[in-house]
Amino acid sequence: MFLFVESPRSRRRRRALFIALLALVLSVWFAANDYRMSGSPGGDLPRETSWARSAPMADVMVSAIEITPLVPVADKPFGLHVFCQNIGIVQAGMYAVEVTVLNGGGKAVYRDVVSRNGALAPGQTDAAFATKEIRLVNPGRYEVSVQVLPEGFEDSSLENNRATRTFDVR
Repeated sequence: MFLFVESPRSRRRRRALFIALLALVLSVWFAANDYRMSGSPGGDLPRETSWARSAPMADVMVSAIEITPLVPVADKPFGLHVFCQNIGIVQAGMYAVEVTVLNGGGKAVYRDVVSRNGALAPGQTDAAFATKEIRLVNPGRYEVSVQVLPEGFEDSSLENNRATRTFDVR
């Protein structure tokens, strides 16, 4: 009777053997079927010749919104920091950062625009906005909305120029 009782070790081995066998069957099946494109175009590939569309560009994005302390207390100041990063492959020019804090009803309770004169090199991150003066009187849920406004350069992707973060005030 005790000879047919499965031990946990044999169950693990059986599971590992099943996974290895499944990986082997799938790899043989993928190797047997040709998943490459059936017909590649012959001759020269058409290339973009317009510099306006094919030139490398800068791309400044909002990389982080930091609130200190994490849960601010009503009627006490808290810090708000916004970090921007150039994820493009050329240097970015001047840009402005617009920060808006909205209450639960969607009404703006704080708004500020800061212009950044320094250019961001490719891959560089910068503390674009910092303040310790924000004071919210009422507890509740708030939302920080940040928008980066490029000035003097063309941003390759405007979709990543906006970011929001929701936080609670107790």
